[in-house]
Amino acid sequence: MERNDTILISGGNGVAGKAIARSLAAKGFTHVLTPRHSELDLTCGEQVDRYFESNRPDYVFCTAAKMGSITYR
Repeated sequence: MERNDTILISGGNGVAGKAIARSLAAKGFTHVLTPRHSELDLTCGEQVDRYFESNRPDYVFCTAAKMGSITYR
């Protein structure tokens, strides 16, 4: 990866995503995208297509997950 590559981290506001984003920033990567669910709903194919077409990420780290406690349904 080059430092000016566009890197998308889905789930970039979660524990794993934030750790990856911090690590990349510490290494000098400058174009790291960490969209919130309200900006990019990964369950909507059309929205994902539009986001990828608009942002053209070179690399994608997929750390997005549905979270919940033991009683989550």
